[in-house]
Amino acid sequence: MVNCKIGAGGSQFVATVTVKNKLTSSEYPASITFKFTVNVKLPELTLDATENDIYWTKDGDEYKYFNVNVSVPNSVACPASDCQFRRALTEAYSAYTVKGLPGCESARYKVIKTYSNGNLTSPVMSGVQIDGNYITLDKSNAAVKAALNSANGLQAVVAHIYTMSNGDEVTVNEFMVDFIRPVNLNMPSGIAVIDAKTGGDVADFQWNGLLTDWRNEAIVKR
Repeated sequence: MVNCKIGAGGSQFVATVTVKNKLTSSEYPASITFKFTVNVKLPELTLDATENDIYWTKDGDEYKYFNVNVSVPNSVACPASDCQFRRALTEAYSAYTVKGLPGCESARYKVIKTYSNGNLTSPVMSGVQIDGNYITLDKSNAAVKAALNSANGLQAVVAHIYTMSNGDEVTVNEFMVDFIRPVNLNMPSGIAVIDAKTGGDVADFQWNGLLTDWRNEAIVKR
């Protein structure tokens, strides 16, 4: 099988054509060989994109993380098993145009790095997965659980890759995803507040146990 890939640095192809002199007696050479050298490069792709501010964490003007949290439950009776991390990666940008495409390519997303508690993992965590245009977490995966439970959480770097018809791959974008743990509000029972016209009451909710994360661990006031 011939390898038709061009490669990031480009490729050089050489072709020859030989023309033979059919005359048995001639002042000209018996044959002449023409050599052609062709330099081929991959298309230069450029990205024109605008981050969707509502989903990003910023540091000044720098976009740091595309935030991914659990899917919204269908009802208050939804079981905990329906609480899944699943977000369309296309939602990271309000505008996204790739220029320079030849028209015979396919696109995909790929998780190329993962971080657990702030540390780069090796290899990439298998529990951080791509499903079409969605990024998901396998919450039954031990490494995913440990990362989500850690102080610095779980992050992943996602690459947007175009594959050309000859098999060459070109990465047009890379961005960091941060998985946000959901927070529960636990309202105490037995607390009533009188209408302000009658003087009103001050309800002391305390802080301990009022807010808990998805592990049911309390978030306390400092």
